[in-house]
Amino acid sequence: MEKILHRANTKSQIALAKEHAVERLEIDVFAKRDRLILSHDPTWGPLVFGKNGVTKSRMPLLPVRWGAPYLTLSDMLKQDLPLLIDLKGRWSRHQLDELGLQLIINRRPADIVASLNMDLIDQFAKISPTQGIFYTLKRRGDLTKLHKKIVPNNLCGVAINAHEYPRRSDIRAIIGQFTHQDILVFFWNTIDQRQIALLKELGADGVMVDDPTQSF
Repeated sequence: MEKILHRANTKSQIALAKEHAVERLEIDVFAKRDRLILSHDPTWGPLVFGKNGVTKSRMPLLPVRWGAPYLTLSDMLKQDLPLLIDLKGRWSRHQLDELGLQLIINRRPADIVASLNMDLIDQFAKISPTQGIFYTLKRRGDLTKLHKKIVPNNLCGVAINAHEYPRRSDIRAIIGQFTHQDILVFFWNTIDQRQIALLKELGADGVMVDDPTQSF
């Protein structure tokens, strides 16, 4: 089971990941004209709007916070750990082209591109048919939407909100369903060490953690 650091959008998070044997970095990327910048919440110039900011905040009640200088996707492609690139906000065709081109130029076949926006991922799948893609499923209803779709050939996995599946039987069923289709299953919003141990026991392929010191 892969250990993935959630919201690894800062230099300090990347340093922690390397110190604690994290196997993949989940990063949040906004397309800002000709720049692909890392932040969990929307940005406007140097400011970030939202309860998390660039990454998970210790002060979630602050509506606005300072975000600059931001890391960029180019910065992340220079390091060795594979990425789970979560696309945030709106992306034009040109910006999706640029994302695909950067992954090719930097020889990043192990990187995965994901988003809550399934239509956005479908667009990227057509642009980069050899790059692995994930659908991020936030609510149970998203699973129904997925079943009704014609999925791209390069769909290699789903990222599941663990809060939506608290029961052991639910987790076993969803892992079995996707494993049967040779689709990887990652979980995010994991609660504690006990839940991580359960996901490992039931065969999850990866778990995103906010605290990289957690053992697997």
